[in-house]
Amino acid sequence: MRPLFSRTWGYILILLLLSLPAIAETNLELENVQRQFQRLDPDNKNTAALRNIYLQTIDAFSQADTVKKQITDFKDDLQSLPGKIDQLKKLLIDEQKKVPLSTPPTLQLSKLELQLTQLQSSQLELQQNRSKFEKQIIRYSSKPLEIRDTLSALKQENQPFENSSTTDAQQSLDTALFSLNSLKIQALNLQLLVIPLHSEYDRLRLSWTDIELIRITQKIRLFQDQIQLLRQFETDKLLRDINVGDDSQNRPALLLGLIEQNKTLSTQLRTSVANTATTAQALRTLEQQQRLIQQSYNVIQQQLQLSENSFGIELKSFSQKFSNPRFNFDSKQEIAKIRLREIELDQLKLNIVSSSVDSSQWSVSSINELQLLQATSLDLIDNLHLSYSRELDDLSKILALQSQIQQQFKKGQTLLTEYLLWLPSVPSIDSNWPVQISKSTQQQIRQGYQYVNQLQLRPLQQWLRWLVLYLVIASVCLLLYKYQRQHEKIWSRQIGNVIHDKFSRSIRLILLAPITSLPLPLLLWIFLEKVLIVDNPETSVLNQLLSLSIWIYLILCCWLRRPYGLFISHLDIGEEPCVRVKNLLLPLFVLGVPLIWLLLYFDNIPSLQLHSGLGRLTFIFLALLSATFWAALWKVSTLHELKQASISWWQHAKLWLTTLVFIHLSLIVAALFGYLFTSLVIMSSLLATTLILYTAFSLYRLGVRWLLIAERRISFSRARARRTEILAAREKNEDIPPLEENYLDLKSISDQATALLKAVCFSLLFIAMWLLVKNLLPSLDVLDKVVLWSNQITTASGVISENITLLSVITSIFVIGITIFAAYNLPGLLELLILRHINLTPGSCYAITTITRYLLIIICILAGASQFGVEWAKLQWLVAAMGVGLGFGLQEIVANFVSGIIILFEKPVRIGDTVTIGGVTGRVTKIQIRATTISDWDRKEVIIPNKTFVTDQLINWSLSDAITRVLINVGVAYGSDTDLVQRLMREAATDNSRVLTDPQPEVFFTAFGSSSLDFELRFYVDSLGDRNSAIHEINQQINNSFKQQNICIALPQLDVHLHRQKNQLSN
Repeated sequence: MRPLFSRTWGYILILLLLSLPAIAETNLELENVQRQFQRLDPDNKNTAALRNIYLQTIDAFSQADTVKKQITDFKDDLQSLPGKIDQLKKLLIDEQKKVPLSTPPTLQLSKLELQLTQLQSSQLELQQNRSKFEKQIIRYSSKPLEIRDTLSALKQENQPFENSSTTDAQQSLDTALFSLNSLKIQALNLQLLVIPLHSEYDRLRLSWTDIELIRITQKIRLFQDQIQLLRQFETDKLLRDINVGDDSQNRPALLLGLIEQNKTLSTQLRTSVANTATTAQALRTLEQQQRLIQQSYNVIQQQLQLSENSFGIELKSFSQKFSNPRFNFDSKQEIAKIRLREIELDQLKLNIVSSSVDSSQWSVSSINELQLLQATSLDLIDNLHLSYSRELDDLSKILALQSQIQQQFKKGQTLLTEYLLWLPSVPSIDSNWPVQISKSTQQQIRQGYQYVNQLQLRPLQQWLRWLVLYLVIASVCLLLYKYQRQHEKIWSRQIGNVIHDKFSRSIRLILLAPITSLPLPLLLWIFLEKVLIVDNPETSVLNQLLSLSIWIYLILCCWLRRPYGLFISHLDIGEEPCVRVKNLLLPLFVLGVPLIWLLLYFDNIPSLQLHSGLGRLTFIFLALLSATFWAALWKVSTLHELKQASISWWQHAKLWLTTLVFIHLSLIVAALFGYLFTSLVIMSSLLATTLILYTAFSLYRLGVRWLLIAERRISFSRARARRTEILAAREKNEDIPPLEENYLDLKSISDQATALLKAVCFSLLFIAMWLLVKNLLPSLDVLDKVVLWSNQITTASGVISENITLLSVITSIFVIGITIFAAYNLPGLLELLILRHINLTPGSCYAITTITRYLLIIICILAGASQFGVEWAKLQWLVAAMGVGLGFGLQEIVANFVSGIIILFEKPVRIGDTVTIGGVTGRVTKIQIRATTISDWDRKEVIIPNKTFVTDQLINWSLSDAITRVLINVGVAYGSDTDLVQRLMREAATDNSRVLTDPQPEVFFTAFGSSSLDFELRFYVDSLGDRNSAIHEINQQINNSFKQQNICIALPQLDVHLHRQKNQLSN
């Protein structure tokens, strides 16, 4: 240290000598600049630039004063820190020589508890100081690098200025900036000298804090033990002093009950005091475990941050030691039990206080004994409350520590996984690899032999009930298996039959497979978990995974069974691919499951030799087995592609199978080079991805089957309803009613439902893959850490800031896109799920789907906007303003929209109706939410806004009754036989087949015209299409009849009378 101090003092003297003239010169320059600045007129705009230069100069001098104070502080530290370091070293030597406290002082319980509280407060303060010192030491380790970078930048900037400046003010500014940079360089150089001293001083303070923490922790333990002994002693004394009573004498039943109650309370008090000691010991163990985990996490975090070349082998070894903590008891359950006991004690105390006893025939001694026993009960209850409160306090601390330990463990595992994934976890193979395999194999064989020899069976009484339960479950599974075998053939033959085929049968096959496959894995699980004694929790988990894997294999075999299995019969998958996959699953399962079980077992053993030798060899065998499985599916993929006419490039199975084989071979190469952990993670990801894709594919095929069944039933119900209409019309000798046009044909329903099914399956697949990759690659959480902007939101507690991250934006866009896509395909889904089960007209169905679509789009946009930080409290004013604007600017469009909804629900017009509106007559061909299309008699399509149908006069010729009245006016000449005219006109109407007999045709003599006698024929036709034909035929008949009877149809006549004047006549 002395050579270091000598060099340090040399630097200080040099810097002091150089800084004295600079300080004097700086003061003179500052006074000169201030005088010049005060002379300038602040209102003169011409001197604004000069004033700005002077202000910059003054600011530079002010910063220089601050830097000078820092320089002074650094010099003081250089002078004082060596002495402090020596003094602290001596103090540490003295502290280490001190003899630790062996026994606490003999004091009263209350004073010991007070001192314990003070000691715990001091311990907390020391722990906070320790954390502060550790952070300072870490900061000092990286600080010199930053200072040197800053020094390099300052030295490049601090070049001497030339004296050719334009003005004196500019020269003063340049001089001030040069002086400021020189002072900063001097301060940084001094700081570089001070940092090692500060770092050493803080390390010594950290060591002293550790010593004090150890001493105070020991003292706390001694005090806790002493307090526990005193509490136990006082409890025993209390129980000795308290007279719980003797039930041997002949006493009233009430006294005997109180005596038993007091004995029970005494037992509970002893148990509670003993439990307090147990929880205190558990709390100490957890505190020590929490400190070890925290220290381990800090160490590994510092190594990963400071070391540029991290070693994955050491990290893997550390991760195996950094095991998942396990706790001996459930704190939450114990807390719940104690609170329940406290409630029972409160109820018991209330009963004792409020009880009234009829002691009129009791003796005085019995009454006194009753009072004594009741007082004893109350005293015991109070002491029990006090003991329970202490126990609850310790259990609450234990619960908090357990939560902290679990969180710290998860953080540590996440940190290790992030780094281990890209680093080699074992050494690369060399000539010593066969030796490692041999040694690790021999070691595992010996351990396995010892484990088998140590296996013991549980007593028969412990697992007999499980055997009985297994027999019951196996019987039920056997009955269900027989049921499945009896019905699966019938179900398979009825597929495609619109009447008998049901989707529930496919669901039954899905559910029956796990149930009928349960006996064998359940028997294995009972034997491994309930019959054998398994002390190792890791082995118990592996046994459960083994049973689960057997169960999954049996379920898959049941679904792939031919010819009536789920995949072949119900999901319409080829028989040959299913048989091929089923045959390949047998060797994959028989060889792969033991290999996976060994890899999981080896992962719990912290042995580098085992992982480098036998563990790596096991992984290579498993990767080769998986690659062989994918390569064996090549033939099946070829047959599948030949059956399809044209497929996209990404639908070629050979491409994906080749990729999978290549990936597994690459993983073998990576494992040989030491990346065993990375290869295991990638292979587990591939396995999970395969299961996810398999599940998504199965759900999609199930959805397709449900759609086919629903579409067939919709088509069948429509055909049956049409057939019923035709038969009813034939029975009534009526014309066949026109087919009512549906707004959604069967093809549209199928296309929309299929698109929605694909969207749902894709969304589920995307979410599952995201969760998988997020769990395996914690570094992807960076999306939730990228803050794009912040938003101020108002809550009950006030205004808080909410960060809008990249993940929330991506999620919002994804949800909005999926929802809008679903909204446009909603009609088909609603028709399949709901509307086909309700007796509604096509117009009502169309209105419901349209309104639902718009509501869904609005809700999804509002929900998506909330992800962007847009609150409804702020958005509602914008919506209100837009509503007002739309009300004025788009009122016609809104009116047409609302009118369309009214038309669809009230149905004043229907598709196929003949209407007259606004001088246009024609047949309604299309009704939409904004306008209605009418085809007139010239076959021109006229688009009329829906508002017109609601507000204007509308004539619907076929709304409720298609019968219409026809009027024919005929005029005959004066002098004609009116009775004959009436008879002939009536006969012309009654003889026509298009004219209805009820109501009967009528003929009226309506008026004496100017040149004719006017008659009117009134008759009815049953449809609008018969009007023109009936008028034509009846007019022909009337004309022919009148000709035969010489009745003249009057024509308009004009009589012209010419009058000449007398003078004109005389001329």
